[in-house]
Amino acid sequence: MALALLIVVDAEGDEAEAQAYDLSALGMGISSGASLKSGQLVDIRANEGLGGPVRARVVWVGQPASDKQYQAGLEFLSPLKAAT
Repeated sequence: MALALLIVVDAEGDEAEAQAYDLSALGMGISSGASLKSGQLVDIRANEGLGGPVRARVVWVGQPASDKQYQAGLEFLSPLKAAT
């Protein structure tokens, strides 16, 4: 099941919708139409599952014109805490 979220993609606070998959304590994969670059910092907001806003770094983006062109991998700057 994918987790719906918003990512803040730039300093002006522009947001893009995304779907998260492969969520772990260290990062996640996302599908989004946002224009992301490797190394870029983003803020992630979700209605559930993350426990509040999370800061992450884009570690890979799918190649244009490939089946992964709208996908990206994000690494959390601080690991998520396990739900209790």
